[in-house]
Amino acid sequence: SVHFINIINQTNAINPVLIIHSGDYVDGLGCMDEDYMYGTGYTSPVNDYEYGELLETLGYLKNYMATTVGNHDVSRGHNPGMGEALYKEWLSKLYYSFDYGNVHFIIVDTYEDQDAWWFVGDKGMYGGYIYGTQKDWLYNDIYANTKPITCVSMHHSLALPPNPNPDWTVNETFLNRSNAMEIYNLLKGNVSQIFCGHIHDYIYYNLTATSGDVISTQSSPGLPCIMAGNAGGDLDKQYFPYYGFVMVHVNQSGIMGHTFIREDQYALSVTYSRNDGTQSEVHANITNTGCAIPQVRLKFVLSNDYGQYMAYSATKNQRVPVALHRYDNYTIGYVSVDAPLNSADEIVVCPERGIQLDADKNIVVLPNSTVLIPHVITNTGLCGERVLINVSTDNITWSAVAVDSNDTPISEIYIPALSSKEIFIKLTVPDAGDGDRCNILLNVSINGLPWVYAALSDTATCMIIFHEYSGLAVVIPIASAIVCVLVHRYRRHR
Repeated sequence: SVHFINIINQTNAINPVLIIHSGDYVDGLGCMDEDYMYGTGYTSPVNDYEYGELLETLGYLKNYMATTVGNHDVSRGHNPGMGEALYKEWLSKLYYSFDYGNVHFIIVDTYEDQDAWWFVGDKGMYGGYIYGTQKDWLYNDIYANTKPITCVSMHHSLALPPNPNPDWTVNETFLNRSNAMEIYNLLKGNVSQIFCGHIHDYIYYNLTATSGDVISTQSSPGLPCIMAGNAGGDLDKQYFPYYGFVMVHVNQSGIMGHTFIREDQYALSVTYSRNDGTQSEVHANITNTGCAIPQVRLKFVLSNDYGQYMAYSATKNQRVPVALHRYDNYTIGYVSVDAPLNSADEIVVCPERGIQLDADKNIVVLPNSTVLIPHVITNTGLCGERVLINVSTDNITWSAVAVDSNDTPISEIYIPALSSKEIFIKLTVPDAGDGDRCNILLNVSINGLPWVYAALSDTATCMIIFHEYSGLAVVIPIASAIVCVLVHRYRRHR
């Protein structure tokens, strides 16, 4: 439908790490050679052409999508097994599991039981069921899992959602209630989140058990379930009469929540400058005039000309985290930002302009760059002091000067008693060769003499403390310090 195509384009801009679809990709009901079992006019069975059109549409997705089989995809009519065969040929296995980061995903088939599928009058039963081989596999998979977070995607819910439509029957959930109870007992305590579809609506609820049956509730704790069937078919409109999709927020600690993004309120635009792996600086402009979107994952494709890149918001004038993955011919950088309602931002990824330490604790910089090396000077004395600062280098082509946080050159600062001040050495690096080095001499003194506080002891009490980089820190407890700076020129790997 046009709604599903819109949602594909919307998720592409958000760029999630993973997409899960909860089933019903095609209209037909699984290779029937007679009329559509509801008697509503459908006469064509699912066929290669319909799946071919589906894959053409799904081809616009830019991220991996885990597929979950639905009853429309494999209903067998008088040709048992043919719908399943087409689904496995075109999409995926009927049930499987995989790991992504610290999450274990389990995809199950709730429409597999041939014997439980039957006609009542001229209407077929299309509720859920998990039995036999798959149930044994599910048990073994759950108890072999070592990931801290586990999510299950199933087409049918184990129970009707709270306050269901009076016209809904057992076809909207698991047909066999004892089987639903079996699966619930297997999942509870072992699963963090269930995703389901089938009903064309959105609602969040918990699954629990009472009197030997699985029920749903929004007022009691239980097994969390997100029903999200609003991505394309005609809406049931019992709970949420809007098309859209659900964003689930996961970090190392667990599932932090979710957000329903309405298709009709979506107005996010993400545009990049040249983003094809040939550039060492790429800009992304994000504009959002629709609903608030809690996270947009930007993907930057950079050249391998530099070994380290940084990211910053040009709009907010602040650095933001970037996750880098280096490949043979390019580097991928991922930056996650929020997109509040009526917001605009520009994110830039460029060669690292700051500093880092190598294994020998040398400060590593890039050629043709200016870096700020931060230091904290601590006055451990009982009175304030005016401190003179002098910076020099042993390489006449390199220049260094002390500056404050406003990038203003300084030659002295006042430090109150028992307090600290941060300064920066502003180092300008020329087009140096790979491995070139420069020593920076930083002198801190009072009235031209090395700063030594001797009222309580005759030991030096001025410390220059190097900030921590890459898990390393250097502390030099003397009044005069030498810093070694090493230039790295990173080359493209062919």
